[in-house]
Amino acid sequence: MSKTRDTPQIVPLANVETQDLTKESPDRSFKDVDPDRDRDVRPTTALNGLPTTDLAEATPDNHILKKIFNTKTEVGALGLLMTTLNGLGLKGALFRDFVLAMGAELEPKDAIEAMLVTQMGVTHASMMEASKKAWDAPDVTAREAYDRIMNRLARTFGMQMEQLRRYRSGSSQVVRVEHVTVNAGGQAIVGSVHSEGGGREKGR
Repeated sequence: MSKTRDTPQIVPLANVETQDLTKESPDRSFKDVDPDRDRDVRPTTALNGLPTTDLAEATPDNHILKKIFNTKTEVGALGLLMTTLNGLGLKGALFRDFVLAMGAELEPKDAIEAMLVTQMGVTHASMMEASKKAWDAPDVTAREAYDRIMNRLARTFGMQMEQLRRYRSGSSQVVRVEHVTVNAGGQAIVGSVHSEGGGREKGR
């Protein structure tokens, strides 16, 4: 008996929003490890395109979610997953694995970083969706509207990235002003400027 193989299907671009383009053979591994790296990549998910009725069954165990987001509690990790899926909505179902894979790519160190990382993923997906709609817009007015949306999302992404950078660096901006006073006798008082009541300055 000869075995028949499945014929690959070509998905029309018009059906991008309704079909899962990332679906591959059932034996696909979602825990790929780069042999050139000296540490394991965090686990990822396989939730793209699933109907909401199947999400609960396909969702990784809570201890896996903790590894993805690097949270202290399973409740916190599950909350991050639910808010991320909520942020993508139904039409963003094709980007679920991408956004959650940012946990493996950017490796958040705590819940704050995990929130920023997932927000950045959702913002990026939304921005690129707006870009697609701008290109496919039927007229100039619609295209300009989507361009404005894309630009706002791009600025938001930049601010999120900057917040993550600042949070990770742990640095705060400190402005130090040195006050130098030279009296008539040639003596100088050097010290930091401190503003007191009435607008006076005091050197130390």
